[in-house]
Amino acid sequence: MVAIAITPETNTAPKADLIDYVEVHNPTIATWLVEVLQEAIDLDASDVVIEYRPENVELLTQVRIDGTMKRFYKISGASAVPALNSFKTKVNVVTDLKPQSSSLDMLVPSGLGNDAEGNPLLVARKARIQSFTTADAGGAIAVRLPQRGKTKTLHQLGFTLDNKNTVVSLIDNSKKMVIFAGPMGVGKSTTAYACLDYLNDGSRTIWTIEDPVERDIPGIIQLEAREKQNVGYGDLLPSLVRSDYDCLFLGELRDKITAGAAVRQSRAGRQVITTIHANDNVAAMIRLVELANDTPYAVLDSVEGVVSQRLLSRLNPDWDGEDPFTKYKGRVPIHEIMRLTPELVDSLVNKTSLATVRELVTKEQPRNFWHNADVLIAEGTTDLEEAERVLGKRPE
Repeated sequence: MVAIAITPETNTAPKADLIDYVEVHNPTIATWLVEVLQEAIDLDASDVVIEYRPENVELLTQVRIDGTMKRFYKISGASAVPALNSFKTKVNVVTDLKPQSSSLDMLVPSGLGNDAEGNPLLVARKARIQSFTTADAGGAIAVRLPQRGKTKTLHQLGFTLDNKNTVVSLIDNSKKMVIFAGPMGVGKSTTAYACLDYLNDGSRTIWTIEDPVERDIPGIIQLEAREKQNVGYGDLLPSLVRSDYDCLFLGELRDKITAGAAVRQSRAGRQVITTIHANDNVAAMIRLVELANDTPYAVLDSVEGVVSQRLLSRLNPDWDGEDPFTKYKGRVPIHEIMRLTPELVDSLVNKTSLATVRELVTKEQPRNFWHNADVLIAEGTTDLEEAERVLGKRPE
């Protein structure tokens, strides 16, 4: 697929204010949505949602910046459907009742400096695309944008010192699985990539299987699962088992194939780093046991630890005290880290109540999201309003 980098034309795309939709008149239909994605990347957005509403004949776009969804651009009338269909054709998805998956290569700043003319050096990275048909016969497209810049190091991610040291101790000498857990959009993959960067010191062979490969890492062998071409996880993993590697990164534990492979490789003495969608560390372990085709003890014995992550918005030092859309700028991670102890494994295997398991986790490993948040609040990095937005009301 050809990489695309297009700057919106000033005469067709007035500047978005992110408070309400900005109407665009006479758009360049063939490229308009790609232009929207490019501007969203320039704004450091993580996601774009494209929605076609047939009742009003509107094509609306929203962007997620620093964890908050904001209104972006829209076009109305005769241009709406052709603009949507042109984008679908470009990314090779069809109008269908079944969800469609695809990707789009886009050029983003590499973080490796500028060219001779002073322009940022660009690199091709993939935007992940999911297309849906809505109940009113309209359409919705969710776009996960590629990240700008170089792979961040653990130091650059903003870990508290204690959490960074604990994560390093989990991955440094482990021959088991380390899982990064959380809902979508909390930076699990970014943290996992930072761990790969840390491990990529030339002393071990690292392979990855991803869908798609979000960024190239020199020195690591990266494989891309392509389900539409019948080269999915289930096709790649059996061959990889016989390959020579020290560490395997699986982009996501999503089904029985990926979970079972992660457990088997970990039990065979290979380090596995992966992510899973789960609300907390205990839920991540329960989900892994459900997915993996093995005994609960064998599954849990394959895990070194779980790192749950959330992102809190940073206070903007230049905030004027009035505009709520500029109160925060950038985000910082907070974590709950659980090392699998024999007592925790026994409690989970014996199907102790969730409340009892969580009490045991808190007793053995007392630092939680609120401990992290309180440190950041005290430092002035964020505030209680943001912490409670992400974590809910502070526990009594």
